[in-house]
Amino acid sequence: MFSPVYLQIGFWEAYDGRSIREMEASVGSINALDISEDGHFFVSGGEDRLVKLWRYMEGTVCHIGIGHSATISRIKICPNMKYIVSVGTDGSIMRWDFPNVDRVSSRRREEEAEMSASSTLAMSPTGQNGGQQEEDVPMEDGER
Repeated sequence: MFSPVYLQIGFWEAYDGRSIREMEASVGSINALDISEDGHFFVSGGEDRLVKLWRYMEGTVCHIGIGHSATISRIKICPNMKYIVSVGTDGSIMRWDFPNVDRVSSRRREEEAEMSASSTLAMSPTGQNGGQQEEDVPMEDGER
């Protein structure tokens, strides 16, 4: 029987280094993390090929982006919080629309399930541009 190993994301107090919280985050390594400028959200990506948007204070996943066909190596929330950009080890670059989420309440809303990849710029491993493709890849509500 196969039992997946879930890796954790941990929070530590900057002042004294004590652990504040740990949560199951991913099957496989987490290669990229970024925190929103307002501090309400963070995003992760890694070997599971999923873009996960987390509520920082609750430590819960509120959206999952499915669309990468290879491990995610880099991820960034744009300063204006309109987009999330993720990069795969296969050279793909995906721009995700940041979902319309309630930044105060931890209550989930129906529109939270509407995060999608708004466009993909395909790059080959040699660095040659493969052209821009418009896609609609849904970002699902909830955990995986």
